[in-house]
Amino acid sequence: MSSVERLEALLGGADGGSRSSTPAEEASSEAVQVIVRVRPLLSHEAGGERLAEEAVEIEDERTVKVVSQDKHKNVRCRYDAVAGPEATQEAIYSRVRSCTLSVLDGYNATIFAYGQTGSGKTHTMFGPPGYHREIGYGQLSVSPMAGIIPRAIHDLFSGAQRDDVEDFQVFVSFVQIYNEALYDMLRDGTRSAPLQIREESSGGGAGGGGGGGGGG
Repeated sequence: MSSVERLEALLGGADGGSRSSTPAEEASSEAVQVIVRVRPLLSHEAGGERLAEEAVEIEDERTVKVVSQDKHKNVRCRYDAVAGPEATQEAIYSRVRSCTLSVLDGYNATIFAYGQTGSGKTHTMFGPPGYHREIGYGQLSVSPMAGIIPRAIHDLFSGAQRDDVEDFQVFVSFVQIYNEALYDMLRDGTRSAPLQIREESSGGGAGGGGGGGGGG
């Protein structure tokens, strides 16, 4: 039994039921998947003098309809999944959890959020502002408001510990692209000096001076 299979048995499946394949097999065999999360209207949007109108309507679990400003043209888009305003942080993470678990078996995985300013990327990836203050080090559970990143970290460390892995290392980097410049947010949270991007001998790109943290 692989480490992912053992972790799934210990932690329980995200949907609480049996699985026909392991998370590693799912993550390694699937193409890039796109999941749309539609956030609710914010308080100033729903209760201001100029009420905002919802431009996105969810038709089913895979389809959204975008309504034009003049109401004369609608565009329907289909994705791998669509989550509405009522979707919990746990439900969102359950859609991508197989990527996290597959890392324990040596696979590479990428999860990223894309959208305009104010669309909810930080909420989805991290959680609401200040929620982390309620979490203590060594806590066995995550906050219901925790986003994808803290939940993924929790799964990685829980998996390594429950798998009786004697030696493991986790490295973290935190960079931000702002106005087409790359910043190391662990060393320079005020974005005072952008990193220099250069090409490595292997042909890949690298940001000079990027910091990181490790644990094991």
